Formats: sequence, C-alpha cells, structure tokens
Amino acid sequence: MDRYPDQMLARQAKFMGALRTAGMPDHFYQQTIDDVEFREWLVEQVKEKLGNYEETETQKEAREIMGKNFLGIPEVVEHFGAISSADLFALQCIPFSGETLKACAETHVLVADTGMSLLDMRKKARKSLFYKGMFPNPIFN
Repeated sequence: MDRYPDQMLARQAKFMGALRTAGMPDHFYQQTIDDVEFREWLVEQVKEKLGNYEETETQKEAREIMGKNFLGIPEVVEHFGAISSADLFALQCIPFSGETLKACAETHVLVADTGMSLLDMRKKARKSLFYKGMFPNPIFN
C-alpha cells in the first residue's frame, strides 16, 4: 500500500478512472459524498463482497514494529465502535517510515485517529486496552 499522500492520491484517481471506464455515472461520486444512506449502503455492499477487513502492508509493518504500542483499526472498532468509511479510507496508509516507527516504538503509542481525544478514549475504553504506565502523565493512568 502507498506510504505517502501523493501516492494515495494517484491511487484514488486510478480508482475513479477504473469506475468510469466500467460505466459508473458521473453523479455517483457526488451522491456518495452527499447522501449518507447511499454511502452506508455502498459500504455494506463492498464489505459483503470483500469480506472482513484486512490490514494494509503499512499497517502490518507498523503493528510489527510498534507491538503493544500500536492500536490499529481492529482495536479502535472493538473498543470505540464503528469507523466511518471516510476514516477507514484515510487510515489505509501509515504516514511514518519504518525508521521513524522504530525510533518511537518504546516512547510513543500509534493510534488509528478517528478524531477522539485521548481523554475520551480513556473514558470509553475497557481497562485492558491501555496498560499501566502506557501514559507517563498521571492524568491518564
């Protein structure tokens, strides 16, 4: 999977081009943006066709490097509820190099960001999600 935003944009353009070539009408894109019910239906259709969520290569790499300090999409869904299709799409790519992840693996936690604050996460999550000492600041522990 693409690591950098420009590569992701290129894949999005290729995706849209493939849909147009297959006969997708132009109003499909705007309807997907504007119509929540249509968007939810579309996501369900795609999920049914593709099966369960599978992590991208960059997500797998980040999980391997970060270990228990990686809270990916499966953990976020399990502990905090469903992720929007827009967030799922945006989170496909981990924007950090393997070297950066290795340098931060013992001092940082990488969380699939859905806009929830750490304090809200702490309130909503089961105790097992965060281990003792994960956050050095006493406000979190």
